[in-house]
Amino acid sequence: MGAEYAPEDNQQAAADLAAAHQAIYAAEAAEVRAVAVARARGASWDAIAAAQSMDAANSTRKYGPLAQQVQEAEGFDAGEGAKQDALEAVKTAHQAVEDAEWDEIDAVAAARFRGVPWDEVSRIVEMRQPNAVRKYGQYLAEPKVSVSFQRASDGALVIKETRTVRIPRTTLPTRRTRARQKEQVAAEL
Repeated sequence: MGAEYAPEDNQQAAADLAAAHQAIYAAEAAEVRAVAVARARGASWDAIAAAQSMDAANSTRKYGPLAQQVQEAEGFDAGEGAKQDALEAVKTAHQAVEDAEWDEIDAVAAARFRGVPWDEVSRIVEMRQPNAVRKYGQYLAEPKVSVSFQRASDGALVIKETRTVRIPRTTLPTRRTRARQKEQVAAEL
């Protein structure tokens, strides 16, 4: 039989997932502010999009109105600091968003491994269940149960159940981990 987890484990995994999901909001807000500062310092949308590794049209569409709202609400202008520093802040903030998204994937994997049902996962990540399964399921390896029937030496039918639990893919090197490994190797050279 598979592993059984106490309800406290499930609750802690769900709480960890909720915290990971909220961290994405904070990281996205920091990225919007970084884009607003970069725009105020005269950075072009092409330069901002390059810092985000995005297409300029997508960056403008996604961040333009939000950055304008931040600029108006905070009332800042070009201010002190170089445009290049602002673009580096955009790059760092964008990486923080990506890291938060991967942390959420890891938290979903942990929650599912601890027995948190998909309907609870989908409620926490604020998605409909089929969409949550489609988005996160590709990174998970669900337990596989197989049942076979065999004849015993006395002729009786014996039911054999095999449960295989594979390690979730997110514990293997992810895109983020591989990128950090490449950076470390480059820094050592």
